[in-house]
Formats: sequence, C-alpha cells, structure tokens
Amino acid sequence: MIETKGAKSKMLRFENFEAISRTHICAMNHTVQGLDFYLTHISAPSFPPTSITVSNLSSTSLRVTWTKIPTSLVQGKIKGYAVLFFAVRNGRNNIENVTLNNGNVNETILVDLKKYTNYSVQVLGFTEEDKIGPQSTPVYAMTDQDGRFSF
Repeated sequence: MIETKGAKSKMLRFENFEAISRTHICAMNHTVQGLDFYLTHISAPSFPPTSITVSNLSSTSLRVTWTKIPTSLVQGKIKGYAVLFFAVRNGRNNIENVTLNNGNVNETILVDLKKYTNYSVQVLGFTEEDKIGPQSTPVYAMTDQDGRFSF
C-alpha cells in the first residue's frame, strides 16, 4: 500500500508479513534532523526440527538425531539446537537440556543417564538472535538394563 502525503513525501506501509518469510526491509526517512532507518525484526523459527529419532546406545546413553529446520522456514539464521529430555517417571519437573551452538549439527549423544529408564526427548532450534522456536513432538526411548547373562 502506498500513501501520498504532499508532493514531496511518501509513506509505504507493508502489512501481513509472515514469520517464515525471509524478507528483510530497510526503510530510510530523510528529515531536517538527519536520516532515520527502520529494520524488520527477525523472529524465531516457525517450525521445530523433524524426523526425531532416539536410539539406545547403552544403559546410560541415548543417541538423538533430527532433520534440520529448512532455511525457508527460518527468519534469520539457525545458530543451534537444544535437546530437552527428562526421565518419564520423574515428570517434567526435572527437565535437562543439551545446547548445541552449531546450526549444522543434527545429532548428539545424551550421557550419564539412569539405567533402564524411559526418557522423553524433544528438539528445538534457535536463531543467532537467540529467538527460540517450538519444540518437536516428544519421542520416547529407554536406556538398557545392566546385567550379565549366563548360558
């Protein structure tokens, strides 16, 4: 939409931008006092990582992998990912996290976990401006039970 206010001034109004668009706008206003600049704000990722898999490595570790958030769904640049996890029997009161400050990473190993315990795991992305995106759907996995078998 363009509105005209007098012969020498024009006002541009941009409306209905979606968070997933990659449009960045710089507007400049020349006044007697100088130049004013206006920039659009960069927001959080609109979607979480997908294809979360959690595999059992041992009685005290789990491997977590995911598909990175496509750049077309991020306003700005992905700085990294956070993996949130907790032992289901303890509830959400004891959520732990691993933060990976590398947007190119798509896996991590959770260590020092409790033996033979069911864990809930979620992944989220965040931008360079530390804007946090939504969490993935929880995925559940169980650590191994220690023990020796005799035949």
